Parts: sequence; structure tokens; C-alpha cells
Amino acid sequence: MIRISSCSICLLFHLFLKSDLMSF
Repeated sequence: MIRISSCSICLLFHLFLKSDLMSF
């Protein structure tokens, strides 16, 4: 379960980074 949570956070982080790049 912990691993799945980590993966979710990773995905969210990646999406956030992509959003930042697109915003720029």
C-alpha cells in the first residue's frame, strides 16, 4: 500500500512539474 501511495505522489508531482512547464 505504501508503494502505491508513493507512486501516486510521484505521478502528482510529475503532473505538477508539467503544468509548471506549460505555464511557463
